Amino acid sequence: MDNIIKVYWFGYGGSSWMAERLRYLIEDELDMKLYTIHEHPNADIPWKRDTVYKHLKNADIIILPANYLRQPCKSNNRLTQAMSLEKPIICEPMPSYLPIVENYKNAIILKTGELSEWRDALTQLRDDGELREYLAKNAKIKSEEYSIKNISSKWINALIYTLNESYEDKVIDVIVPTRNNEEILEECLKSFKNSTLKEEIYLIDNGDGVEDLIKKLNLPYEIREV
Repeated sequence: MDNIIKVYWFGYGGSSWMAERLRYLIEDELDMKLYTIHEHPNADIPWKRDTVYKHLKNADIIILPANYLRQPCKSNNRLTQAMSLEKPIICEPMPSYLPIVENYKNAIILKTGELSEWRDALTQLRDDGELREYLAKNAKIKSEEYSIKNISSKWINALIYTLNESYEDKVIDVIVPTRNNEEILEECLKSFKNSTLKEEIYLIDNGDGVEDLIKKLNLPYEIREV
């Protein structure tokens, strides 16, 4: 049991069916073990922000099936997170993944996600430890392009380009729509509090704790009806 190849999937519980459809293949045909991490009660491992990445570090393989035909506009976030953990990845051809993956260099990207493709790719990674190490190493290198430091620089440059003038002298309107998620909203507001840009921030949230949160951060504000 200790030597069994561990295959991990993580995401929203509503999307876990994409991993569950592969469970028979992974566990019964290929003698590996599938672990799903999400917030629904049928998860193998309950999703928690403080532990999700610790669990994923135990993975031998991370799989990223995608409902790419019906939901083609999903971001690359799941892929780049998995790459940053230095793990070998098998993913399906979500459009946002295509510019990132160099097939069989930093991940394996399937053509359609047919069961036969999954069987071939999983079998290859199960049987070839060197390939797993090679993909994992290159995935980690590629993930650096999507670090917070690099991405934030691109956002700033995009804003400057859009303004077409010195950003120090320009006030930027920022609309933040949230819904009863004070923890994430607090982190968002902290980033503006520490910003060197000049922003006019509009929060769209009538949650009971929003005003108290703004007061706690000592931010000037006014309430407007919308």
